[in-house]
Amino acid sequence: MTDNNYPSRRSVLRLSGSALAATTLAGCTGGGGGDSGTTTTTTKTDDGGTSTTTSGGSNGDREEIRLGAKQSGWVGRKPQSIAGEKNPTLSLKAGQKYKLTWENLDGMEHELLIVDDSNGKLEESDKKLVKSDDAKKKGETVTVTFTASKQMAQYFCEYHAQTMKGRVKLEGG
Repeated sequence: MTDNNYPSRRSVLRLSGSALAATTLAGCTGGGGGDSGTTTTTTKTDDGGTSTTTSGGSNGDREEIRLGAKQSGWVGRKPQSIAGEKNPTLSLKAGQKYKLTWENLDGMEHELLIVDDSNGKLEESDKKLVKSDDAKKKGETVTVTFTASKQMAQYFCEYHAQTMKGRVKLEGG
């Protein structure tokens, strides 16, 4: 006797297999060789805005960093050690993978860059080691994944480099 209110075991297994295949395919869309390959996905948020996600090709463990973006400065959100700090120093471990998500808090256009030292002229660096997508609307979020390297020295907003900039402190390697 079968209860029609519950799916059969075969239906559940079939659906589970489809979800697994979709997840596996989603993991294959990252860029080619190297750690800088990324995939960008944009989705609509509940308030009518968009959320852009950029992710790397591998599914390794990633440390999470969260920031808020305001023309007056980046606002630390996560981890707890930077929560509430303006333009917090990001302590990274060379070789560790990170997922950095930032939210547009003021509706101004923002973009996050992580650069090398370039002889002390950090904002003018031509070595953009990490570059996120832009966010123009308040509430829009952008996520970028990367592997920390010893070359990383500072992060900043390309549009507000004088007020939205912070140091990157590297450990290990």
